Amino acid sequence: MATTVTTYYDVAQLQDLKMPIISQFFGIIIRMFYDEHNPPHLHSEYQGEKAVFDFNGNIVKGNLKSKTATKLVFTTCSGIGNYTSSLH
Repeated sequence: MATTVTTYYDVAQLQDLKMPIISQFFGIIIRMFYDEHNPPHLHSEYQGEKAVFDFNGNIVKGNLKSKTATKLVFTTCSGIGNYTSSLH
C-alpha cells in the first residue's frame, strides 16, 4: 500500500516557491518578480529571516537581524539602483 505525503505551506512559503532567485551568496537569497507592484524592490532571506529592500538599499519591510547580511544586501541593492538610474 502506497503512502501519500501531504505538505502544507502557508501563503508566504508558496509565494517564495514561485518567486525566482536572482542571486545567492554567503547564505543570502535574493528574489525578485519582474512585474510585481511598485516601488521596485528585492526580497531577501538569511537564516530564516526575511526583509524587503528598495533599490536604494533601504529596508521597506522585515529585518535580517544580521548587520553583515543587511550590509551585503544594501550593497547589492545600491548597485542595482545605480544601474537602473543610469538607464534613464
